[in-house]
Amino acid sequence: MHRYISRHIMINTAFILLLSVLTSGFLWSFYLQKENNHNIDRFYRSTNWYANRILYQSEKFLYKNELYQLDAIPLSELTQSYDLVWNRLQLFLEASATELLRTRHPQVTKDVETLFNSIKALDSDLNKPSKLHSKIFNDKVIKVQDDLLNLNYSLSQVLASSISEGTRRNNDLIQFWQLSVFIITVLLSTTLLRMSRHSAELAQLDPLTQLGNRRALSDYLKKQLKSTSTVSLCAIDLKRFKQINDHIGYQVGDLVLIEFAQKLAAIKQCKAFRLGGDEFILVRTQADIPNNLDVRVKELQQQLEFNYRSEQHQFPVRVRLGISYSNKKNQPKANELLDQALLALDKTKQAAGRDYAFYDIAASSVSF
Repeated sequence: MHRYISRHIMINTAFILLLSVLTSGFLWSFYLQKENNHNIDRFYRSTNWYANRILYQSEKFLYKNELYQLDAIPLSELTQSYDLVWNRLQLFLEASATELLRTRHPQVTKDVETLFNSIKALDSDLNKPSKLHSKIFNDKVIKVQDDLLNLNYSLSQVLASSISEGTRRNNDLIQFWQLSVFIITVLLSTTLLRMSRHSAELAQLDPLTQLGNRRALSDYLKKQLKSTSTVSLCAIDLKRFKQINDHIGYQVGDLVLIEFAQKLAAIKQCKAFRLGGDEFILVRTQADIPNNLDVRVKELQQQLEFNYRSEQHQFPVRVRLGISYSNKKNQPKANELLDQALLALDKTKQAAGRDYAFYDIAASSVSF
């Protein structure tokens, strides 16, 4: 019994640990997904900042060039703007902060490099102011404008909300999948726990009669003795049952046991168990002990005895009873109360003409 209880506790503990681990894993993955979303937002904010700086400085340089062509600003202001664009593009291509962007979006990197090369092509002209009004210089500026448009388009694709939302949508799908796995796991764990509980219940049932077995009786008695001090135990066996098995057959004997078990289960305010063979136990917790116990035993005999009938066989089924009980003065343990009832039952087998006997706790003897 202890081995069974330990195994049952181990299974339940394993299920609880499994459920706890899966729950913790789900919550942790949920937290990581939130962190991932945060990192994605930070990535796009960083991308947005670098993109805006590149576009802003490039457009500012082109604007300064137009002003210089109109003699509205000095050359120093134009070259200063040129140096800012140069530095901003070089920083984008070399900084560790943009490495993830460059890796994930090679087209942006390619467009930045193209723009950077177009900007560098202006360096020799800016060192010779006489060339700044030439057609060659203007063509180079137009090339910078075209490259800037291409870069602007590439960056807009990266920063488009559809890409960011798509990433979040994928994360939401991952979370939905994790939630589904969690729910399925909970359902499976619940099913396994129910199966384990059902197996535990089956382990306490007699397979032939579907009454509780000795293990179930022991558990039930311990529980009843803790909750009430008034418990009577009636040990029952069938007279000449061995002759039924030997002369008629075990098949008929099993049918007799099944029918008898049904009569036992029908006794109100009592709980029936099968010890094994033709021995049964009936437990009663009503406060009719010991005054009317003798009357109750005779009534019980009348309820349990019957005539078995089938197409081939017909014979009476009679019983012997051994009764023990506990009260406020005498409170034996569960195994002691059972032993006393079985001892009283054994006495009826030795006394001719007596079908029931009581175990006197006070006298520690059997009386008829």
